[in-house]
Amino acid sequence: MTDSDASHSDSSAPTQAPFAPAEHYCCPPRLGISHLLIWTAVVAVNMKLFMASGIPRGDIAPQLPQALSILLHVNIFVFSATHAAAIVGIFILLRAKIRDRPARLQPGHWFVLAGGVAFLVILSCSLLLSAFRFVAKDDSPFEQSIPSWFTAVSIVPTLLQIGIYFWATWASKGSKRWQVPFALLATASLLHIFTFGIRSLQMLSNPSDLLPGLFFVMDAMLVVTRVVSVAAIVVLSAAVVLDLIHRERRDWLHWVGIAIIFMTTLVQPAIAWVWMLLYRSSV
Repeated sequence: MTDSDASHSDSSAPTQAPFAPAEHYCCPPRLGISHLLIWTAVVAVNMKLFMASGIPRGDIAPQLPQALSILLHVNIFVFSATHAAAIVGIFILLRAKIRDRPARLQPGHWFVLAGGVAFLVILSCSLLLSAFRFVAKDDSPFEQSIPSWFTAVSIVPTLLQIGIYFWATWASKGSKRWQVPFALLATASLLHIFTFGIRSLQMLSNPSDLLPGLFFVMDAMLVVTRVVSVAAIVVLSAAVVLDLIHRERRDWLHWVGIAIIFMTTLVQPAIAWVWMLLYRSSV
């Protein structure tokens, strides 16, 4: 072989990209009408179970103005639709993964996995609460404590999401573009757990029994949690933009995962924030 042939063969040899080529990824089937029909059915079931559990009703819902009541139900629909997409996506992802075991997950697949697993836990708890509520009397202590129970079990899906985000951070070590947002999301969720614990202790304890510096710690944790959450969204948005600039090949389930994380971290909190502003102005 001549030097020119050797140089030609070297130049034509494929180079290993820092992020695996699209054919190395888990590839879901083509999006079809059946997927949309299944998603619609899961949305309807989610909303029915969520309403039946009594979680959105509470003590103030019957007294809400019509605009606030509509906004509350819009938030419930967004919640149900987003997590229905994650639930359906999990089963599509599992089927594709079983068919092609060596394949890696695309970045958006991890958001489908995190959202789906978390909501399956919430859905299971809602089913249990609905069953207990069906047999309990309206004025029973359990009926009155349903919102508190739901708040307590909400820690479990957050813990599962932390584990999935750390797993995704390790699995995407070949691409810092996605490794950083996964790590930031895991850190933000972990800080949220600590903040929730301090807040629960603050609500359940007598203020005189609490340490003097606990309120300062609470305020500091809230600020740090918000800063890390905003940083995670900014870095995540940058990763999406860079993917588009570099024309990375992504399947439709990846973009479903991207939509899920933006809906849960931006749209739902924005709706809740607007609802709270309107509620405060109406009382």
